[in-house]
Amino acid sequence: MAQKAVQDAEKEKLEALKVAALRWQQAQVIRSYLLAMENRAVGGFGVNEKQRAYLLWARAKADWLDPLVAAPDPLLDQEIRIPY
Repeated sequence: MAQKAVQDAEKEKLEALKVAALRWQQAQVIRSYLLAMENRAVGGFGVNEKQRAYLLWARAKADWLDPLVAAPDPLLDQEIRIPY
């Protein structure tokens, strides 16, 4: 029984590691996409205010996803419960 508990704990830690790695990877993909978007806009007429606001918002979401940054998000961190 004790060995099973140790094994289960190890599996939980591994799952948490996999989730963190996937979140980090998603954040990196988003950041790469945003950089490409920004570079394309700079090559044309530059980044307008709407695009700048979007880039700031999207980078904040990437930071929220990234377990190495773990920036808080006032909306996404809320636990919203809908009463029945």
